[in-house]
Amino acid sequence: MNQLRTRLIIAFLAVALLAMIPLALIPYYALTSTQKRVQAEILDAAQDRIEKYIYQLTNDIDTQILFKVADHLKNQTFLEKPKWADILATCENRDDPAFKDVKLIEESIIPSYLDDSSLKDKIVQGDIQVIPKKQFEAMKPWIDEGLLYEEDNKIYAWINRGLFRGSRADDMELVGGLFAKTKLIEKNSGVDYATIFIDVNLDVKPFVVNPSPSILRPYLPNDVYNRLYNLREDGNYAAGNYETANLPEIKIKGVYAGSPMQARIIPIINQRRQPAAYMILGEPTLKVWDILVMKMEYGALCVLVVIVFLAVWVARSLVKPIYELTDAARRMSQGDFDARVKVAGTEEQQVLRSSFNSMADRIQRQFEQVRQKTQELEESNRELDQTQHFLRNILANIRSGVMSVDREGRISHINRVGVEMLQMTEWKGRRMEEAISSPELLRLASGALKNARSVYQQEIPCRSRDGEILSLQVSAVPLLEESALTGLVVTFHDLSDIRRLEEQVRRQDRLAALGRMAAGVAHEIRNPLGIIRGSAQLLNKRFGGTPGEEGLSEFIIEEVNRLSRVVNDFLMFARPPSPNLEEISPEALLQQVLAYAPAEKGFEVKLEVEPELPAVAADPGLTRESFLNLLINAQQAMPDGGTITLRAVARSSREVAFEVVDQGVGIHPEMLDQIFDPFYTSKDSGTGLGLSLVHQSVSSQGGKVEVESVPGQGSCFRLIYPAWEFARSVETDHSAV
Repeated sequence: MNQLRTRLIIAFLAVALLAMIPLALIPYYALTSTQKRVQAEILDAAQDRIEKYIYQLTNDIDTQILFKVADHLKNQTFLEKPKWADILATCENRDDPAFKDVKLIEESIIPSYLDDSSLKDKIVQGDIQVIPKKQFEAMKPWIDEGLLYEEDNKIYAWINRGLFRGSRADDMELVGGLFAKTKLIEKNSGVDYATIFIDVNLDVKPFVVNPSPSILRPYLPNDVYNRLYNLREDGNYAAGNYETANLPEIKIKGVYAGSPMQARIIPIINQRRQPAAYMILGEPTLKVWDILVMKMEYGALCVLVVIVFLAVWVARSLVKPIYELTDAARRMSQGDFDARVKVAGTEEQQVLRSSFNSMADRIQRQFEQVRQKTQELEESNRELDQTQHFLRNILANIRSGVMSVDREGRISHINRVGVEMLQMTEWKGRRMEEAISSPELLRLASGALKNARSVYQQEIPCRSRDGEILSLQVSAVPLLEESALTGLVVTFHDLSDIRRLEEQVRRQDRLAALGRMAAGVAHEIRNPLGIIRGSAQLLNKRFGGTPGEEGLSEFIIEEVNRLSRVVNDFLMFARPPSPNLEEISPEALLQQVLAYAPAEKGFEVKLEVEPELPAVAADPGLTRESFLNLLINAQQAMPDGGTITLRAVARSSREVAFEVVDQGVGIHPEMLDQIFDPFYTSKDSGTGLGLSLVHQSVSSQGGKVEVESVPGQGSCFRLIYPAWEFARSVETDHSAV
């Protein structure tokens, strides 16, 4: 009861405090917003007046002094002394020896115009210089860009005007320029602050600091600091990066005695595009919160006293009946369902107590019903758990994919085999269009769901996310409850291994038949070839070189040798040698191939070997012959020459893939399924046994051959060999069996 009373009092106090917060915050934010707006206007006006002052100053110097001097030189001096104009047009700079006579202009002509000017206190004779044309053109761009000139810890505004010769506009020629400088800022030696000479009446006093980052860094937010000191690697500002920083409220030592202020920092950039100094315009900020607290503290104290007394009285009137109800509820929670309260007190309290007693009666009756239902549910749940566990085991261990979909097309479940087969990542609750990458499977499942019809054992090609094409046997059965469609069950089985085995059996049957035929033909041809070769050699020995013979016997011997090689290929195809597997490094194998590769002009063979590849189980001789066959094919596919790449990469922990990549004409997709068939060739010459021998050799060593080709871009033949350790472990397992 004491805790409840305390909580009621605290609640009343919290409500009072919450009610007072808006009363304080609304005027605070209103005054703060007004103050920031006024200060921003003051800073805008101050910056505008500074910029107008510098513009007016430079414009006055230009019109009152430089213009008159330049006009005098053009109309009088250069006409009287044209040589001076030629010197200005050709000198590199003021230090050029030929320029010394022209300096007399500054000593004789400029003083007369300076003495008559009201700007004499802004510049002196030494601050006005005549500049040769080349130096003038080099300095003018950065002056026109608005950059200030820094020299000997002083910052000047430079004013320039071109010097021309010629009396008419169409024959005027630029020969040099006039420069005048007026001092704006002088840096104080040994300190961080500078003296400003801007003679303008401002409400805000400008304050200038040196550009060292250590001066302003402690006071600036990161974004403002990065904007002001966003320099290139050489320490210069990037073009167009002279950005003014507006600060909402900062404190800077030495400015307004460290008081909070709303400030604007203007970077001063010199002719080298380096920060020469930073000008600070600051406006002190009033402490609005201190003023509001001082005015509101007495009213807040009176409100709190009244609220405390009111809270105590309300708490006492509510605590007693609530305590009785709480005690009865506590006893019911402990199992005493006979707990009741006496109906007494005010009318509202009597209604509350009576309602509590009625509720207790209903709870007691319902508790008995719930206890009975709970026992029944526990028994049903045990049976359901056993059934679900049994079904999960079945789905997890069968080798077919099983997927269930609701009537909206969202996947509700898919077993592990199905996830692996379709290479799905996130699937639960996602629509089939988002989770399934195969358009064929998606079309079949969506059609079965949309039309509420069953599909049985339909074979479709299925492309997985990594591009592999599987042959799936798919069945889809709609789920119905009281003739209403509730979902779909899709089962699919991978037939790719079966189809590959069928194709391999068909190929082996063809190869066996062709091998028997080739062996018979080769045997019948080989003996006559030996007799023909011997006879041709004897004829060449007796009649070679005689008139009329003209090398005919040599032609016979050459053609017999070529036919003998074809017969040897037939015999190799018909009776392939048993491979002698050895442990060999992929890099060493490719180095051997590179050493035996035919050196044809216009072809380059490039070697690429992935580091730390495992040794492979291969017959070096048979493997080398396979690579040489592929290299010859690659050269023939590139009639204009090019680069052939020999590459070795890890296919998996059990396999290493060797690739022969060319940049040739490529193979048409319709021919890819036939290129390994014996006697199939697209060339005008050749037996069509080269790729068949490669396939037969690699297969006899426990490997595989794959090919990828794009017409007009080239082909990649991939020979996949088992790793030595894996091949040895498989051989050990077979021996144990």
